Amino acid sequence: LDARVSQIAKGFLQLKVKKGDRIAIWAANCAEWVLTQFATARIGAILVNINPAYGTRELEYALKQSKTQTLIFQSHLKRSNYVAMLEEICPEISKCAAGHLQSRKFPQLKNLIFLGTEKPHDWLTWNDLENLDASRSDGILADREASLAFDDHINIQYTSGTTGFPKGVVLSHHNLVNNALFIGHCMR
Repeated sequence: LDARVSQIAKGFLQLKVKKGDRIAIWAANCAEWVLTQFATARIGAILVNINPAYGTRELEYALKQSKTQTLIFQSHLKRSNYVAMLEEICPEISKCAAGHLQSRKFPQLKNLIFLGTEKPHDWLTWNDLENLDASRSDGILADREASLAFDDHINIQYTSGTTGFPKGVVLSHHNLVNNALFIGHCMR
């Protein structure tokens, strides 16, 4: 797990993800989700959890409000076609080269990482991210990790938005570890 997390973290560094940048994941539970959570925490990026049940309005709102720089997403879930939804709110994604998205509506969004093998456009895939030549990133990763603190923000969770648009709740390293500790105590 540590080796794979390190590889993903170094891949994000190769994509020029900086401390405080937002990396969103729009997918059902999967191994890539866990790897992304730990990798973003190791480089000081903020993981934005996009609810897999979001429609286009909620997705657009969350991407804009969070200022997401990198979006990791699957092709679909149940009846939701994520690719079509993204093309609807950001038509530029069908014409962009991998790692070079330029959108007026989403000026921060630069990287799309597809959780699949048959990508419909020139996007990076999860395999591409894992296989980026990150050998030069060992020192950069160590320096980045050394610059992090327990109270740095590493996660944005969106509320359900039952009374309006979802609201982003920012969590730190300490918040997540403390929550896990108390859940463990409650579950004995």
